Amino acid sequence: MDRKSAADYTSLCYSVSNLAITWQHCSQELVLLTEEGELIRGDESGDAYSSLGQSLLKVIGQEYPGLHTQQIDISYSGVSVEWLEECVCRELSAVRRGSVIGLRRGQRWQQHYDALRLDREGSVFRDGGVYLITGGLGQLGYTLSKYLLSRYQAKLILVGRNRKLSGDKQTRYEELCSLGVVRYVACDISDAGQLKAALVSSEEQLGTINGVIHAAGVVDGRSIGLLPELSTGDYMHQFGPRSAVFMPCGRYWLIVHWTSVC
Repeated sequence: MDRKSAADYTSLCYSVSNLAITWQHCSQELVLLTEEGELIRGDESGDAYSSLGQSLLKVIGQEYPGLHTQQIDISYSGVSVEWLEECVCRELSAVRRGSVIGLRRGQRWQQHYDALRLDREGSVFRDGGVYLITGGLGQLGYTLSKYLLSRYQAKLILVGRNRKLSGDKQTRYEELCSLGVVRYVACDISDAGQLKAALVSSEEQLGTINGVIHAAGVVDGRSIGLLPELSTGDYMHQFGPRSAVFMPCGRYWLIVHWTSVC
């Protein structure tokens, strides 16, 4: 993560933390104004790091029930500044809790979710497929690895930070190797260059990667806490295993990001 992105994110965190006491006693509104942070028409520049503030809004609304949050995402393309000013002022006069509003080329968009029925039968995993699992020797990655090896006879590339395995991780690795084809790669996934090199060398040995499962994450220490309890160091510690992993992995059709839901 670059310095500007980190500064934008932490400044929002600290603003919320400093005003938390006030929000506990009365209802307030917090509106985040972003520029082309949402992909609506498909022609936006887009920025993965800009989504950090958007995600933070959802967390803030849960930690502080008295705080009504809203995001207004604008684009200067094809419209006048006057039109944007008028629309933003209109939105500010009637903040809708949890809403995400997009202003594009004279039109107003509002994000909503529809329930979709999955009619597809079978699995997205392939028999004998090649899968890369970050954090593959952690508890979650290890459990998933055993399942893929036993159920689909998959070939696995396990990525972890440790250059030399020992203890529980060595034991897990040996057990997984007894179940099928497993390759361990020592790599810092927050370093896009290292991860890309690991992908290339793994495909040379095992074939085209059919999917990536991102099971790496920090779940100990200060990984869980309210905003006023966290520091910049805590945020950066969490972003390490997440920030760069999708940049070199974006070409794969199947990406499962377990640390988003676990």
